[in-house]
Parts: sequence; C-alpha cells; structure tokens
Amino acid sequence: MEMENIENELCVVEGIPFIKEPLTFFSSTRNTRIMLSICNNDSWKNDLILSEKLFSSLLISCDVPTFLDELTIHKDVLKQRLRYPNIHDNPQLLKTSKIWILPNKIHAIAPPSEFELNPTKVLQTFSKNVELDTSTLSFVKIEMDAGKERMILYKLLDDGYRPSLLCIKWSCDLDTDYSTANIAGHLTNCGYIHLKAINGYSLYYYTCESLYDTVSWKETYNRNPIIQTLETEFNEAFKSHLQNNLDESKRSSS
Repeated sequence: MEMENIENELCVVEGIPFIKEPLTFFSSTRNTRIMLSICNNDSWKNDLILSEKLFSSLLISCDVPTFLDELTIHKDVLKQRLRYPNIHDNPQLLKTSKIWILPNKIHAIAPPSEFELNPTKVLQTFSKNVELDTSTLSFVKIEMDAGKERMILYKLLDDGYRPSLLCIKWSCDLDTDYSTANIAGHLTNCGYIHLKAINGYSLYYYTCESLYDTVSWKETYNRNPIIQTLETEFNEAFKSHLQNNLDESKRSSS
C-alpha cells in the first residue's frame, strides 16, 4: 500500500473506516480471508457487510446474551432472503437479506472474556472443528467498552497475531487516557500505521516494520532505545547529506 496516496484508497462503510478495494488490497494468492469481530453489542450485524466486501469467513466473538439466537435468525435470512417470514416488518433483517455472504462462512466462537485470556487457544479450538486456518487473520475489528478492547488487543499482539488490518473502537480518548495511549503506542511500535479515525473507530495497517526489532533493550543509560536509534540514523543521514553538498561544492569551484 502506497502511503503517499493512502487517503484515496480509504472509505467509510456503515460509519466504519475501511478500504475501497479490499480484493486488490489482499494478495490474490491467498485463498482464504478471515475477518474476526470481537464485540459486546450488536455491531456484528454491520460486520456482515464488511465480511461481504472482503469475501471472507467471519468469526464473531460476542457476549450479548441474545447473540446466538440472533445469529441463527440472520443466517436463516441469508438462506431464505426475501422469503423469510415477515421480513419487510424488520428493517435490520431486510438489510441482512441484501448481503451476499454464505451462511456457512459465519461462525460464532468463544465470548470476549475467554478470548481475552487466551486468543490462541480460542482460535485453535475453533480450527479443530472447522477446516479453517486461523493462524493468519486478514481483518480484526474490536468494539468493546470500559477499556476491555485494550486487554484483548494486547493479548492478540502478545500471542503473535498481526492482522493486515485492525479496526478498533477505543472506549477512551487516545491522547488523554494514559492506558489507551500506552496500547496505541505499543501498536505503532509493533509495526502498525494509523490510517483513519472516524466515529470513534481507528483503522490500522500492518507494515511488517516493528520498531522493537530495530533496537536492543539491554543497553544502559538510554532514555529510550527507539528514540536513540532514530536519532543516530537521522544524524548519520544528515552528516552524509552535508558531506555530499560539501563535495559537490568543491567540485563546482574547481
């Protein structure tokens, strides 16, 4: 993804920051795309639309008491479409009937409380029952409250998962809440770039360039190894630039 023209590649879907051309964004060699939605509200219903655009399987981790019953209804709607009884009396179901995603690609997994403790165990347990490789996630969307998104995100990163795209609805302000700023900084250091923020959602893109891999945390008398490394690289580049200008000036005058 070219960072210079990134704004032209972004859009908003159902109030959520997204990419305009998801099919060209992801490698054409990857046969299976997986979207993971973690929430404690009804936002998973809009995620059906995002999954449709990704042509992906959709894994949903939701702890709303009525979630499983509602999911069953929505999957039935996807099977029957406009033949579903009294569908025109329910705007949300009517909306779902227009989404083109196979019902067997939508799966309920363990709730967020279990996912927060051990995401790898949750995903591996699910994979044993379904022929779907969950070791690589294409798109992860987290929408929790009371700061719960922080712990889920941290555990996901700590377990080694690096989704190509991450969409997070922060429950606290990124600049004024210390804990939220801390995990956002950790996300950036892991190699993510903040692409777009709207309606409380933040969209991140993984660059495969982790700052943690560029420094040694064993160094002493160093206020921050990352900052020190950046300063060293900048100073060396600046000195090289000055030397090149000096050499060019000497050649011009001779």
